Amino acid sequence: VSQTCGTNGTLSNATFNSATGAGSFDCTFPDGPANSTVSVQVADSDGANSNVSTITVTVDNVAPTVTLSGPSDADEGQTKSYSFTTNDPGQDTFSLVSQSCGANGTLLNAAFNATTGAGSFDCTFPDGPASTTVSVQVADSDSANSNVSSIEVTVSNVAPTVAFSDPAASANEGETVVFNFSIT
Repeated sequence: VSQTCGTNGTLSNATFNSATGAGSFDCTFPDGPANSTVSVQVADSDGANSNVSTITVTVDNVAPTVTLSGPSDADEGQTKSYSFTTNDPGQDTFSLVSQSCGANGTLLNAAFNATTGAGSFDCTFPDGPASTTVSVQVADSDSANSNVSSIEVTVSNVAPTVAFSDPAASANEGETVVFNFSIT
């Protein structure tokens, strides 16, 4: 018996019943887009080979899946860290399509690994109350875009802090003292 999954497939779990000539096998196709010719040929007990029966399998590419993780709330002025991973059943490398801290955030410290599709970035949120969408999208080496993974971030307002910049410790009666203060 000769069984093959072609040049773009890997054979496993082969079975064959020599009494009936029936059998089965599994093919795993590690990467697409591709074509692979699955075939089988048997011989009888007199050594005569059968025809070669074939099926051409079209292996489709599957778009990667990206997953973003990080906090969904922040105080105004804070910087928060976000990271993401990419999952793809194929043998692909990856490129970054987009990453964003949204309309009310500023992106910094971006890092990306094209081999694994993993990455990270920081978002600074300058003002609240507000909301913003932190997001990321990647593509595989077959140009298939992943989903857009996003986190809605609520940016809270923080009350200002007032402080005297040069507090006077004492004053004489009738004296006018100037008090300066600053707000953070």
